[in-house]
Amino acid sequence: MTREDYIYDIAISYNETKLLNEVKDIPLNPYWPDNPNKDSWFKGPETWLYGDIDVITPELSNIISSLCKLFDCKDIRPHLHKQLKNSFVPFHTDKISKKLRDQFNDNQPQCAVNLQLGEQVGPVEFEDIGDVGSYRCALLNIMEKHSVPTFHEDRFFIKFKIIDCSYKDARDRYKEKHG
Repeated sequence: MTREDYIYDIAISYNETKLLNEVKDIPLNPYWPDNPNKDSWFKGPETWLYGDIDVITPELSNIISSLCKLFDCKDIRPHLHKQLKNSFVPFHTDKISKKLRDQFNDNQPQCAVNLQLGEQVGPVEFEDIGDVGSYRCALLNIMEKHSVPTFHEDRFFIKFKIIDCSYKDARDRYKEKHG
């Protein structure tokens, strides 16, 4: 397996200033404080913050439309994340059990595009291949175990969860259009 099987850098056009203005006031809270797995690192960690994006603003809408065209998909859901400096996120997949999907009336994301909003960007690791470096905007195979090592700056990004397209299909469609 190669880096391309886990993460693929993509280029999209957007207005960074407008996007930051649209998301700057979204409240961020510790990720999943109601996690039924009481021993999980993902039960409300103070260093891994999450914000629901309930209103799709104009720049977010432009990005979602662009991603839908790039990957030939229709269901993309953005969420805001912040990893506080000098913290890490342990290895995990973004798989959600059927029981939890049913409980929260949610669908399983197949892959995601992470769009970094900070000046400095930290790396990501995949369990099978190790550190794959940093990225500004990339399609990620969130069904594979990945982690985020400790970084010296806050990491602030939007995760665009893609519900109706696998990582491989999205990557291949992007490559067809952009070589």
